[in-house]
Amino acid sequence: MPQGFSLWTFQANLGTRRFHERPGCREIRRTDGGNEENLPDIMYEWRP
Repeated sequence: MPQGFSLWTFQANLGTRRFHERPGCREIRRTDGGNEENLPDIMYEWRP
């Protein structure tokens, strides 16, 4: 996506976190589990 994107992943999902961090996604925000699964998560963002 030429304009960039953002996405969420669970804090406990280390494999997915590494996958997104490799191409340069950066952490924008963390929550304590205010989602359907009630699990802590992280919002990532990638901008060109």
